Amino acid sequence: MQNNISVIGVDLDGTLYPITPEIKKRQRENIYQKMSVHFGISAEEVGKLFEENYSKMGSGSRALESIAKSLEKPVPKEDFIQEALEETDFLDLLEPNLKLSQMLNRISVTKKLDLITSSRCDFALEKLRRIGIYKEIFENILAHEGSKTTGEVYRKWLSKRGFPASQHLYVGDNQIQDIDVPNQLGIQTCFLGNYLMANFQIKSILDLESIL
Repeated sequence: MQNNISVIGVDLDGTLYPITPEIKKRQRENIYQKMSVHFGISAEEVGKLFEENYSKMGSGSRALESIAKSLEKPVPKEDFIQEALEETDFLDLLEPNLKLSQMLNRISVTKKLDLITSSRCDFALEKLRRIGIYKEIFENILAHEGSKTTGEVYRKWLSKRGFPASQHLYVGDNQIQDIDVPNQLGIQTCFLGNYLMANFQIKSILDLESIL
């Protein structure tokens, strides 16, 4: 039991719902198309470059910077990837998760819950609705309120709460943005999957309750 945790922040995409192969396929196709227009090369070629760089860096924005440098092209604006994700229509693929909703309700009795996501607020709220989670379960929703990669949104989260960083736990599925960055700020972390740099590792979001 981790009694020193006062606040739990959770990621949305890939954490509160899984990124299925069909969702990923739609997202990637849209990203490649936008990148193809920006860089002036085929979607197939840019897709290969993106996957190679993303596998090394774990960050879409950093992958874009690397590609732009290698092609000697202007770097796309900071929210380029996020815009592509938000423009991708996959809401029809999301399904209610009653067990998750019930677990979050139980956790909220003893811990404060916040949502921290790169999604735009209206899009994030619609995703929550589709998976059956009431937005009111979260005391704070930080949606598209700063970069995870730079730590901006995590610093904003800490300032809103006022607890020591060590009393915060962030749960996510991205090794760099959801684990490495908050770790550097003293925030405890929980990774969905296997990643030894995280303070905790769980196989499924439904296992979160077991570490609290």
